Amino acid sequence: MRFFLHKAIRTAEFLEYGLKNRKTSIKDVIESIGIPHTEAGSIIHHGKQVGFGFYAQQGLHFRIEAIKPPLDVFSSSLLRPEPLTEIKFIVDLNAGRLAKLLRMAGMDTAYDPEFSDLDIAEKACNEKRILLTRDTNLLKRKHLEFAKYVKSIHPEDQLREVVEFFDLGRFLKPLTRCSMCNGLLEKTEKKDIVHRLQPKTILYYENFLICSSCDRIYWSGSHLEGIMGLLKKSGI
Repeated sequence: MRFFLHKAIRTAEFLEYGLKNRKTSIKDVIESIGIPHTEAGSIIHHGKQVGFGFYAQQGLHFRIEAIKPPLDVFSSSLLRPEPLTEIKFIVDLNAGRLAKLLRMAGMDTAYDPEFSDLDIAEKACNEKRILLTRDTNLLKRKHLEFAKYVKSIHPEDQLREVVEFFDLGRFLKPLTRCSMCNGLLEKTEKKDIVHRLQPKTILYYENFLICSSCDRIYWSGSHLEGIMGLLKKSGI
């Protein structure tokens, strides 16, 4: 959690926050010192857990604990009372290559470089998607519940980080989604698409998949081997 604190207070053992006789929610307090509410696993006051709406007043003491992975998004908690029924992601522009890898791994992942921060926050809330980003300000959007700050820089490391944090092993179905549009891939007969194939592809390959959304064609060529190599490199 100290990672998110402002540099001037990052090494302090205890932090004091002056309220000057005013009341404010503990959620607002922790975000004002740099910690997105989406990164908090529990808030402890006098040995008991409290919610984001608990009023902080001068003289009260709190302990903010980070989420302990793996995060079970299917179980309710005081800070996240409405669990998810399925795992779906949305990724913003600064982690765009992660979106492609998640799709390769078979995870439903919304991504569009044209999405604004407001678009992303609304889609995350309305479609019950988990937000993945490296933008701490985006994580502080009011109605977000499930989200994660992606610490890793390289896409393959980011994928491994997300898989481990949400314990995604049993949900991964590589090569079932289009890496470009997120649509589902379906088997297709070669004879039905032969007019769209290059001569060498017709000669050397027999098994094909087609995206149900954008109509992109996939086959077991060198590019598919490259995809599997990337997933294996990420520990999948």
